[in-house]
Amino acid sequence: ILQSTYGLFVLLMLCFYAGGGRISAIAAFACFAFCRPFFYSLLPAFCGQRFGFTHFGTIFGLLISISGFCNFGVQTLTTLASLYGFRPVNSLLGLLQLSTVVLPLLVLAKDRKKIKPKLLEKATEHERVRRKSSELDDGLLRSFSIRSFSMK
Repeated sequence: ILQSTYGLFVLLMLCFYAGGGRISAIAAFACFAFCRPFFYSLLPAFCGQRFGFTHFGTIFGLLISISGFCNFGVQTLTTLASLYGFRPVNSLLGLLQLSTVVLPLLVLAKDRKKIKPKLLEKATEHERVRRKSSELDDGLLRSFSIRSFSMK
């Protein structure tokens, strides 16, 4: 939900810049206002799930500190916006935010690499158990056949 709503926000902002008017700006603000509380819970949930809770405070504190230092750039962005307008500044911020897509993709690729060997291991284990079961069945049939012939 969060990703699709944020995508809608970006789309509405592009409509606003293209001359879409006041309605697209209000709708974009509504999307942003809807998404904002979810971002507050996303970071601690990600840190806890990804890194565990042993070092949760250290990692979460580090990320909050980094975001605090990034807030020092607001004054620079305000100055750039007053000199060149909001389009170049928002385009720059959009490119920076687009680069954050890389982290989830890296995490997903790493998880897939972990899952694939586990699946192969399970498939190999299943095949080994199936062969062992087949060998036991064959041995049981042979022993039954030998007894049948020896009783005659």
